[in-house]
Amino acid sequence: MKQSIIVYLIFHLHTIAYAQNHDNIWQLSYEPFVPDCGLDFSDGTADTFSVFRDLNFFVTNASICDSSGNLLFYTNGHWIANTNHDSLYNTDHFNPGWATDTFYTDGDGIGCVQCALALPDPGNEQQYYLIHSSFERFYTQKGNWWDNQPYHLSFSIIDMNLDGGLGGISNELKNVYAIEDTLVLGRLTACKHANGRDWWVVTHEYNSNRFYTVLITPDGVSEPFSQYIGEVTKPYFKVGNQKEDNDIGSQAFFSPDGSKYTFVSNNFSVFLFDFDRCSGLLSNFRKDSIGITDINLSSTNGCSFSPNSRYLYVNSYRRIWQYDTYAPDLAASRIEVAVNDEYGAPIQAWFFMNQLAADNKIYIGTFNGTKALHYIDQPDASGLACNVVQHGLQLPTYNVSIPNFPNYDLGALVGSGCDTLSPACVNAYEPNDIK
Repeated sequence: MKQSIIVYLIFHLHTIAYAQNHDNIWQLSYEPFVPDCGLDFSDGTADTFSVFRDLNFFVTNASICDSSGNLLFYTNGHWIANTNHDSLYNTDHFNPGWATDTFYTDGDGIGCVQCALALPDPGNEQQYYLIHSSFERFYTQKGNWWDNQPYHLSFSIIDMNLDGGLGGISNELKNVYAIEDTLVLGRLTACKHANGRDWWVVTHEYNSNRFYTVLITPDGVSEPFSQYIGEVTKPYFKVGNQKEDNDIGSQAFFSPDGSKYTFVSNNFSVFLFDFDRCSGLLSNFRKDSIGITDINLSSTNGCSFSPNSRYLYVNSYRRIWQYDTYAPDLAASRIEVAVNDEYGAPIQAWFFMNQLAADNKIYIGTFNGTKALHYIDQPDASGLACNVVQHGLQLPTYNVSIPNFPNYDLGALVGSGCDTLSPACVNAYEPNDIK
């Protein structure tokens, strides 16, 4: 037993790098209220603050700090602000599309879960990748329904040397297409390559079981390769109490150790895969269909992993479930750990988006936009011992969003065969379709 514990500790000490502080500052708000608020994890706990700023958030929320924990920039998908809460240099016409140019015209952010993600440039300490998407509107024959989907995945490179150190984007590095295809809405997330430096970014084709993956290295963004695995993500469609939808308003995440990838769908389904940090490939597809409940007022939308990567949390507006990903039967491991207490009626603090924080708690935003966050206090604990604390963190102002962060602190996967920075390891994947 002692030997097993030692092996476990050695493994995790090698896969977790030193704290890089890129997720220290959380910008929060609920348009159109001012002043706005946020959280500062610089001392290891969630310290609330208030700030006057022009940029508000609807749903899309991404930001990044430098390695010392100082805020660099943040975005609501509509525009980008610098550390002084002013417009970042040369970000006019950032992230163009029907959503940003026509529908959400007030500039207070787009209503898309995980439609932006900030990553350090593996080859330049003064540059950062902002991965982003808007979406277009088109008519679907099934159900005579208008659907909203991105037609491409884009990136912009933010250079902190511009504008006197406040950062900006050069014209040739703004709104560059990484993937050109109709994609699922949002669910942008990333994982460190097994070398501990480069980044895998994964997204999903619309109405398909095809995943796209790109690798970000010091040489730039690779050509995407794709893989067919799991079930087809179906477009949004609802008749009466029947939902057919894997593709709207829900999150995707990698586990903190990078070994698993998950996303949830709006129709009470949970999808789990193993992930190979060397090749960027998914495997071992598992699914749980929770079942349709509270159809008029609920849907599955949030998910997150525990710090030890064992437990997966999934929530609807009114319930939170825990899964043991070590169990041989994912569905059989499901435990209900919280039912929303309808606090604050008539504006109930319904469960919404999740994010694991630097203090190893999982914070859960409220769909309705309240002055509180829920949190899971002991997410590494099994069952009810995880201790879901509803509206436990009081905020100075209203908030609806929560930032989208990957695990910036994940180190090299020692012993994987791809834990070095040699060309053979860095490029250990085939840029072709994999079926």
